[in-house]
Amino acid sequence: MIGLGAGIAYAAGNIASRRGLLYSTPLTMTWISMIVQSLALWTIVFVTAGIPTVLPLALLMFILVGFLMPIIRLLTYTGMAKIGAARSTPLRATHPLFSAVFAVAALGEKINLPIASGTILVVLGVVLICWQRGERVASYRPWHTLIPLAAAFFAGVVHPMVRYGLGISNQPVFFSAVVGVVSLLGLCGSLALPGHNQRLRWDQKALKSFVLAGIFETVGFLLFLAALSAGPVVLVAPFIGTTPMWVLIGTVILMRDIEQVNYRTATGTLFTVAGTIAISLGG
Repeated sequence: MIGLGAGIAYAAGNIASRRGLLYSTPLTMTWISMIVQSLALWTIVFVTAGIPTVLPLALLMFILVGFLMPIIRLLTYTGMAKIGAARSTPLRATHPLFSAVFAVAALGEKINLPIASGTILVVLGVVLICWQRGERVASYRPWHTLIPLAAAFFAGVVHPMVRYGLGISNQPVFFSAVVGVVSLLGLCGSLALPGHNQRLRWDQKALKSFVLAGIFETVGFLLFLAALSAGPVVLVAPFIGTTPMWVLIGTVILMRDIEQVNYRTATGTLFTVAGTIAISLGG
């Protein structure tokens, strides 16, 4: 149930951020989500038990996650801005595929039937979502589909680190707060990098949606860590992997004025959800 709650919270965050992105930029959304996460979770940490004692190696794992998280969220929000939430979210949710590929290529693990069938379903789903002939917006480019796939790749790297860190020191609330503040520091440092060309745009029309999205993202990330700390990955991951299904439903109900969902997107979403669950169970 915690994993299912995380999937629904992530979906709600995606829907809210999609509406805000009509008036602002993915970088602004990333900043607001990290600020909301830091403020909310550090408040919870200090109001409850305070800063716990954790092992240095576990803390190091989540510091590294903190540097990767703004990259993942920036890619996620950019994907939604470019191709829409209904199409971007299923591609973003393919991270178990990258985890499985990494495990087979680098760790020598064997491919079983669920992983093989899940991989085929995910690939078919990606093809259907990307093949939007005749229904693309003017700004659509084929390479835009690589943006949420890149976010999925980095998420596939982060999730084993999260599981490992929680296995050493099981403090999901504290580590969520650490990820938030490290992500903010990383974002501050990125502004000084050469070639930085995306601007912050503090539009009042987007602010409400972004803050709401940041709250949902924070709840989703906290529930994600709590689920992994409370139950086995093979049980939790399939429920979190239902996020695209909830985004699809939310898009049809709440965002008809922004996005149109066609049968290719719906079918591709179902394929990627089924494939993600199969890969998670097979892993």
